[in-house]
Amino acid sequence: RNVGLSTQVPGRSTSTEAVEDLHQLLQVAGVEPPYVLAGHSYGGMLSLLYAGTYPDEVAGIVLVDATMPFEVELDPPEIAPSVRIDLNDNPERIDFYETYALTDSVLDRLPAIPITYMFALQQDYPKEWEEGAYPRLLRAFMRGLPNGRLVEFDTDHDMPLDIPADVADQIEQVLR
Repeated sequence: RNVGLSTQVPGRSTSTEAVEDLHQLLQVAGVEPPYVLAGHSYGGMLSLLYAGTYPDEVAGIVLVDATMPFEVELDPPEIAPSVRIDLNDNPERIDFYETYALTDSVLDRLPAIPITYMFALQQDYPKEWEEGAYPRLLRAFMRGLPNGRLVEFDTDHDMPLDIPADVADQIEQVLR
């Protein structure tokens, strides 16, 4: 919603609406589950949210340097309000904090499916984050999944553009 040639929708968009849009699109297009979802950045959180909402429909997930629900915990309290304002000032008009909370609330409903996280090692983390905190939390999160796998790549966040063959390979591995 609200970017490219998509419909402009007034007000804030929610991740619940995005998941329902995808669910309806798949139904209308006649694409039958099970699905293997691949999500880059914000799309990764939507993939997790979809799998937690429709666990019987998802057979695997590839998170391509995805935004993760624990990121909100990394902001020190004194900067959290300004980060929230900056983060919610986006062209899609997405309420990111709602997405963090909703995704976190469905994690215990994720099916026991293969979930691969493609981790870009060339990151510019906010200077306010504790050094090494993000990789530590990500590794702990992935270890907590029954079939989680973390794969590291020496690239930046733009993995789909920079290493498309590697992204396709990870999706194919989950499909297998």
